[in-house]
Amino acid sequence: MYLLVFAQEEKALRFRDRLRNRIIRYHKLNGHPDRIGEGLFLAYDSVPTWQKVKQKFMYVFRNCLDFFPGLPGDYPWGSGNIFFARPNRERGKRLGAYSYREQIRILHTNTLLPQDWRIDEYGSILPTSFVDYQHVERLFVSARAFIAFLFVKREDEEEMKRETNRSYLEYRKMEELREAGNILSLRYGNHSLRGAPIEIRLKIASRMIRRGMAGKSESLAKALYLKKEDLDRLL
Repeated sequence: MYLLVFAQEEKALRFRDRLRNRIIRYHKLNGHPDRIGEGLFLAYDSVPTWQKVKQKFMYVFRNCLDFFPGLPGDYPWGSGNIFFARPNRERGKRLGAYSYREQIRILHTNTLLPQDWRIDEYGSILPTSFVDYQHVERLFVSARAFIAFLFVKREDEEEMKRETNRSYLEYRKMEELREAGNILSLRYGNHSLRGAPIEIRLKIASRMIRRGMAGKSESLAKALYLKKEDLDRLL
């Protein structure tokens, strides 16, 4: 699964963590813990320039082609048919037209979703509800530019895949460091790592470095919700 999120880094990371927890919780509650295996790792990779954002968007957009024989716009679980397509924005039925009980029955969640979102006849939320297609259209400016970016060079796409794999491995390492940090945090003050004071998190970082569990790396800083410069000041 690939998502391109436009947000401040802190908010994007918070969204990533909450999404991961919700997916794990969903599979556990529905009796399918085997579907998440030994854990669910969602890699995080920031995109530095607008040119890179466009390339990354197209990589995500075209990702279905690895396993779907048609065009991205034909992929039934994707959003490929809403960009520059001028679709009927009134398609489907507003969630607000259903009672709260009916929404739970249709969507299988107690979470109250925005009432202006729309669903189709099968109870699936339509992508126009949650995909910021207007942002994408502003990003590419014209349908012609959008189509041109569809034809990325093969070597560029392979490099994006390599970057994604590197991000996945880096995030997996970071998750292991965070689990170790959580154990130490609970020992120090009965705090979860995220809720621990910065003094505790710095103490944990210092101990993990002294024990050879990690170096003064960006991964350790992110795992302990610190900044890299915080680690640089440690002895």
